[in-house]
Amino acid sequence: TASSETIATSGILVFNPDGSNAFSPISYLAATDDTLHGNCRGMDIDEKGNIVYVQSSPAKVIKINYQTGEGIVSRRIFDDIGSSPTAAGIADDGTIFIGPVVGGSGKTIVMYDTDLNYLGNAVDSPPSIGRTLEVSSEGNTIYWMPFENPKIFVYKRPNKLSDYVLVDSLLEGMSIESSAWNPATGNLWISNDDRHGLGSYTGHEHLTWYEYDIAADQIINSFHWDVTTDGEEFPRGFDFSPDGGTAYFGTFTITTARVQKAVRTTSGF
Repeated sequence: TASSETIATSGILVFNPDGSNAFSPISYLAATDDTLHGNCRGMDIDEKGNIVYVQSSPAKVIKINYQTGEGIVSRRIFDDIGSSPTAAGIADDGTIFIGPVVGGSGKTIVMYDTDLNYLGNAVDSPPSIGRTLEVSSEGNTIYWMPFENPKIFVYKRPNKLSDYVLVDSLLEGMSIESSAWNPATGNLWISNDDRHGLGSYTGHEHLTWYEYDIAADQIINSFHWDVTTDGEEFPRGFDFSPDGGTAYFGTFTITTARVQKAVRTTSGF
């Protein structure tokens, strides 16, 4: 009819651990009257297990009930950050941290509470271009990981009433596009790709995920994604099963399966 409206969507597919489809794509979230349509920048889970979905074009963050696929609350975030958003980092108390894909002057890493209320700026003018960040369990350390100017920038605060300060940089030369904490070990896993031609310089392999023990300041494990095509294979997504025994990785490519998995054995993944 003349009053009907068509809206394009790009939904979330939900799968069981065996790869079978769990339920239909999540696309329209009636409870928030919102539609998923844009470029997904990452998904994580909050302190209750709900999905925290971040997208650009338009920039927004939405919480989704992991059991029903229904939206819980949504928020546009472009004006807070000053750029399109990165994937989120989430502290154990539910505080959500999201950074700017394009950092620099006028851009910020911002904080939201579990209901997506704006709490304030965590870091002003984080450098370079990135897609992911992580935070420590109590939320007092931010690991900012731009894939240009590649390294991990470490910002710390002594408590929640203090400001974050840049205190260290780690793994210089590591071009990171995806990251996750392993829930079984507490170690940080990060990807590396050679889009900047740094692989031979740093000793870090192309299309490889590394297990980094932050307390010991050393890489202790890794697994490599074997690809035989010449497409744009970039390691854009990464996470673990609840027991830490299965790693799921999403790839930016049109020539291979978009989501793959690696299973831990006695010798590693």
